[in-house]
Amino acid sequence: MLGRIGHVQHQGAETSSRQLVYIDELGQILTAAKMDLSWLRNHPPNPDAFGDRIGEAIVMVDSAIESVQAISTRLRPKALDTLSLSEALRWQLEDFRHRSSMECRATIDPAPDGIGEDVATTMFRVFQEILTNVGRHSGARFVDVRFALEDGSMFLDVRDDGRGITPSAADSPESLGILGMRERVRHAGGSFEIVSPPEGTVSGTRVTVRIPLRQSMASRVMARRTRPAER
Repeated sequence: MLGRIGHVQHQGAETSSRQLVYIDELGQILTAAKMDLSWLRNHPPNPDAFGDRIGEAIVMVDSAIESVQAISTRLRPKALDTLSLSEALRWQLEDFRHRSSMECRATIDPAPDGIGEDVATTMFRVFQEILTNVGRHSGARFVDVRFALEDGSMFLDVRDDGRGITPSAADSPESLGILGMRERVRHAGGSFEIVSPPEGTVSGTRVTVRIPLRQSMASRVMARRTRPAER
């Protein structure tokens, strides 16, 4: 397995990571532009002159955001072409540990068989975004990761000992990364929760993701149905 992970690191990790960053950043820029346009529509110097044009611009930005989200959702991380979901999560955590120099603890069980590509991509992408947020904003010294199958669902639990996040910040429309994760998980039929600080602690953040396995299986069945028949 180590050889396979090394191959992925050498061949695809950097390119795949850059693609994700570019797409996510574009989506964030478009969302921010929409917010600015919305403010201008409500506070224009001359409503008669600018109201219609600003409204049209907002519609175009909305369309662009939807397109970016659709592209981002469909793109499959390079790691998942070679590794299982669990192996890919381990690789991503090791890459994060190397880049951040944080202490990383992990209990990552083997992923169940039959996971649909869309659901595996969702879990991997959300994990990437969680680690990105930890690295950029938390000031944490360590990260604790657990991935397991619980009660018929894939369960991801990520905790850190950083400065934490307020409920208002976690729910803010300006927290675009968190909004994106919530939407990805919701689309997969799962749940996404942020608790800060975690129970029994005075600091840090805990993010939990739960995706029903039945949703994953259904995704796989649908993918098979849409494939062209073999001749």
